[in-house]
Amino acid sequence: MAELNIQHLQKVLEDAGRNENLVREIRRAHGKVQSALNELAELLDPAYEPNQRKKPGRKPAGEGAEGGEGRRRGPGRPPKNAANNA
Repeated sequence: MAELNIQHLQKVLEDAGRNENLVREIRRAHGKVQSALNELAELLDPAYEPNQRKKPGRKPAGEGAEGGEGRRRGPGRPPKNAANNA
């Protein structure tokens, strides 16, 4: 009978470890859900005003560009049809 109780206690302890892991995962998921709900509540607030970001403009053409025709090619690999153009 004592042996059965020890086995039962071992099983209970294993289940407790699993349950502890499940509780930890549930707490993490709850934190994520709570933060998502907070963000949603902020968006649904009548006083909320979205801030608009300015899009970056085009960079001015660099000096030393080849007569302003297209982009300047660096020291990398030449295009495939470079032999035909030369």
